[in-house]
Amino acid sequence: MNLSKLLGNKPQNHLLAILLTVFVVFDIQLPLSIAVLIDNVLGKIIVIGIALSLMKYDRLIGILALVACIVLIERASNITGSGPLVNFLPNESTKHKEMVAMNPEFPVSLEEEVIQKMLPYTTPDFTDPEFKPIQEKVHDAERV
Repeated sequence: MNLSKLLGNKPQNHLLAILLTVFVVFDIQLPLSIAVLIDNVLGKIIVIGIALSLMKYDRLIGILALVACIVLIERASNITGSGPLVNFLPNESTKHKEMVAMNPEFPVSLEEEVIQKMLPYTTPDFTDPEFKPIQEKVHDAERV
């Protein structure tokens, strides 16, 4: 296949293909302000939407744009720090497994066995008292 046949005769296709290839091949660093805009859900949707719209325009340019889109999103996540953060922070299940491994089960102690074998209280031991409390002299104290 001929490359000029794939790109067509339009010079803007050639220029866009060269720019996308240069971006993918060389490690071009993004500014932090642009990386912050791209490294969220809305930014990723917009970048992927632009790449897919180029797919409608020209197939080869669209494929190059999708590859550049993936590289752009990866570089943006590395610059903002969210990519390494996701890769190296453990998730909850990993942390739970580590905590279980650090805190082994202890055997049941004698006190726990005795408490488990004790009979439970069946009825409360509440009876009406035979006396009625009365208040003594309060010596000029206030009632609360």
